[in-house]
Amino acid sequence: METTAVRVALRVRPLSAKEIAGRDCITFAKEEPQIVLGSDRPFTFDFVFRPEHDQHNVFHTSIIPLLDRYLDGKNATVLAYGQTGSGKTYSMGTTGEAMPGSASQGIVQRFASTLFDRLSQRTSTSYQIYVSFLELYNEEIIDLLGTKKTESLPAIREDIHGQIYWTGVREIQVTTADELLDFVAKGSLCRATGSTDMNCTSSRSHAIFSIALKQQITDSDDPLLQRRLVSKFHFVDLAGSERLKRTNANGDRQKEGISINTGLLALGNVISALGDETRRMSHVPYRDSKLTRLLQDSLGGNSHTLMLACISPSTADYTETLNTLKYANRARNIQNRVEINVDYDHDDEVQYLRQQVTKLRLQLTTSRKQQHDPQGLSEDYRLVKSELDRMRSYASLVAQELAQVQSERDLLRETQLPNPFPVQRDASSPLPAYLPLTEASPEHTSATHSPSISSSSTERLLVDYLQQIQDLKFDLAEANHRLVYLQAKQHQSHLVHAPSSSLPPGRYTPRSTLSTSGRRPVKYRKPTAQHRSKPQQRVHSAPVQPPSPDINDVLLDYYGLADDPTRMPRRPSVDLNGV
Repeated sequence: METTAVRVALRVRPLSAKEIAGRDCITFAKEEPQIVLGSDRPFTFDFVFRPEHDQHNVFHTSIIPLLDRYLDGKNATVLAYGQTGSGKTYSMGTTGEAMPGSASQGIVQRFASTLFDRLSQRTSTSYQIYVSFLELYNEEIIDLLGTKKTESLPAIREDIHGQIYWTGVREIQVTTADELLDFVAKGSLCRATGSTDMNCTSSRSHAIFSIALKQQITDSDDPLLQRRLVSKFHFVDLAGSERLKRTNANGDRQKEGISINTGLLALGNVISALGDETRRMSHVPYRDSKLTRLLQDSLGGNSHTLMLACISPSTADYTETLNTLKYANRARNIQNRVEINVDYDHDDEVQYLRQQVTKLRLQLTTSRKQQHDPQGLSEDYRLVKSELDRMRSYASLVAQELAQVQSERDLLRETQLPNPFPVQRDASSPLPAYLPLTEASPEHTSATHSPSISSSSTERLLVDYLQQIQDLKFDLAEANHRLVYLQAKQHQSHLVHAPSSSLPPGRYTPRSTLSTSGRRPVKYRKPTAQHRSKPQQRVHSAPVQPPSPDINDVLLDYYGLADDPTRMPRRPSVDLNGV
């Protein structure tokens, strides 16, 4: 959300034929947007247009920045204010009388042609433009583009976000700038005008011409995603303030003048309430008049607003000019909160949500296939798994060879070597698992044994096999750890890409107070005196038994190879029974 101040542009009209004989009461500052009324009343504004500045200069200096923000999806308002006969309607161009291409074209005519030129250059944007024309005459809202008199009168409503919208107003879609200007001319013919002593074609009502732009911007990365923006541009042509003793209005003209001044007085109170820093937290009287109610978003709301204050340089209009300058100077202190208007149409929103559901379902199906199908696993995972299978098969072969060598070792130890561990035992007591046999049975002594295999070569072969088994076991443990890590990483990736819950946050509250079985958890109860009085039973742990000696260390000590410098360092002992 952006905070911006109301900008004020001051336009001084040339002197009329009747005023040329009089004096000019306005002095312009050099190279600064400042004027001096009389001799001692300076005023500074955002833009100051002298009598020699034409319509083209006014439009390109003050209106083009609003057009750029309007195309970005933000609301904008041009508010023309001044005394009667100061050139408000001429500057706005709401009469529709100027010919295309003429220098007298107003802001509306130039805005229409520039708008369609800008939109035609946007290839990735589709748009629709709707126009409406309202008139506030004697505190009654009239639709200038309405077709039937029996239709319900327009009404002012406020949505849940505090923004103002109109009901009962006809909005017509246009496709070209000429079609838009035709509706401007049609509505201007129905507008209430009258003749007074100060202006022969005085506007007797406030007019608001609105252009609503709906844009569908396609995302360049994802063509299925579209961004919908809805922005409005209001051209407000206020009726001029007037004094009855100068206009000499009677009858209906007098009632119209009183109604106009009442609305402008309410508008001045709203501007004072919004522009005074000491009254910003107080009540803003928007509801005192339908005019202030219609302009609620433009003054202190969601809109970029430009006030075009039109004045006369004649000394005969000194009082009206001073009031207009004070009026515009207070408006510069108003702060608006502007944001981009994103539209969520029901049909488009449903279509967008369906597209999101389809995309999430596709992601869920792919994730499930990768989780249950081995072909969907990553390449690293398959390589490690194949390597682990190969190592297991090789370890099995080595284990078979080791069993054969151990059987040969037992035969050699039974026939040639004495028992290094003499133990006094009974005949019924079993032998320990790590002690060799001292006596050979007849079956073993009768077994065929190759005398060519020497004792030293067998010992070396045995040590080499033991070392190889330890190395393979260590590599197998490392492969197992790597496989577990890859499985955990694969499972974590499935959790990250899994779609979130479809329930919107905050709507449903999980039953965190219930256990998984649906029952409420049992409350903790403090121990009673009876429970505290029971002595605590001491648990006696069993004595720690010393570890049994390793068969590898026993054999190496027995054969005298424990301190052999040529022997390779052995890795930590691993239980070979688990291979």
